[in-house]
Amino acid sequence: MRILFPKMFGCGESSIKLNTKFTILLALFFIVVFLFLVIPSKHHKLPKLAMIYEPTDFARPFNRTYPFTARFIDEEGNIHMRLALISDPDTKSKLEENTWVSKLQFAELILDSEWKTANLLLKEKCDIRNQYAYKGRGSEFSELIAFNGDLYTVDDRTGIIYRFIAKCPDPELIPWVILSDGPGNMNKGFKAEWLAVKDDVMFVGGMGKPFSDPMTGQVINNDPMYVKAISHTGQVQHLDWRQNYRNMLNSLSLAPSGYLLHEAAAWSQHHKQWFFLPRRESSEMYNEVVDEEKGTNVVIRTSSTFSNVKYSRLPAAPIKKRGFSSFKFVPHTNDLIIIGIKTKEFKGEVASYATVFKTNMDLLMEEIEISPTDKFEGVEFV
Repeated sequence: MRILFPKMFGCGESSIKLNTKFTILLALFFIVVFLFLVIPSKHHKLPKLAMIYEPTDFARPFNRTYPFTARFIDEEGNIHMRLALISDPDTKSKLEENTWVSKLQFAELILDSEWKTANLLLKEKCDIRNQYAYKGRGSEFSELIAFNGDLYTVDDRTGIIYRFIAKCPDPELIPWVILSDGPGNMNKGFKAEWLAVKDDVMFVGGMGKPFSDPMTGQVINNDPMYVKAISHTGQVQHLDWRQNYRNMLNSLSLAPSGYLLHEAAAWSQHHKQWFFLPRRESSEMYNEVVDEEKGTNVVIRTSSTFSNVKYSRLPAAPIKKRGFSSFKFVPHTNDLIIIGIKTKEFKGEVASYATVFKTNMDLLMEEIEISPTDKFEGVEFV
């Protein structure tokens, strides 16, 4: 019996050689493609996927560096510390089309070793130029604050908070946050007057009295009684501080007709208290003209809840045309010493003054004039 095998088609020698060649060519093709994709070349580079944001940006630690330059102690034990001041020129800030200008003034505070006397030396001074404005006005800076390792200022006309690179010449302003007025839903900038830092949060406040008709005192809105709380990553909360401001007013027995105008505030971590040094104090209804002579020397201290408000007064009688526009606790003194900046606005004339005193109201430096023509509304240790 014969066994018959089926005939194989395409399995001859030539077919085997053809399949082998095809396999080798296919393998070489994939090797070339692989090498092209893997091995870098100056002639071909794969595009990199760019991160939209760095996740750690939202959790980066707060920078508590303060002040930015070390104090200097001379041979006699006197302590030298560097300061920066910023001006609010109001309507005089416009220099030319699309340019508004303010002033940066450096100074040196000298404190004796026993903390009994102080002196202030003025240093370099230069212009701050800016192109941001609202309805033709800008660069009306009302405060300076060290926050998260940088220096910040705020324009009370536009509501813009800037990171401020303070140097002479050519200081730089970098817009950071824009604050809208009142509860945060208004179409105009917040008229910010004071900046403070509490619990690693920046607090931004206004005058702390209702906005009223400049001549009749009739209340128009309560927008200046809101406070903005800003995290170091730029998130903003709008806080209704009407009751807090009223508690301070009631503590001085100024309600219901009187008022306080606030431009200077700070939280003391050592005392666990808010400190407010009002610019104006009056038991009468607000009047724009009369208000220019309502300066005060009152110092208000209150708990974080504003449930325990107390006040003191500096021993010298206040010069009624001057009121506090800014103050800071002197570093390395456990918040026992304050440098305060006062300003005068009277019948179109402006000037600035400085004083140093302890929280127990002992005077270390009487008021001295630091500018007969500029209104410095912000001071900070740098």
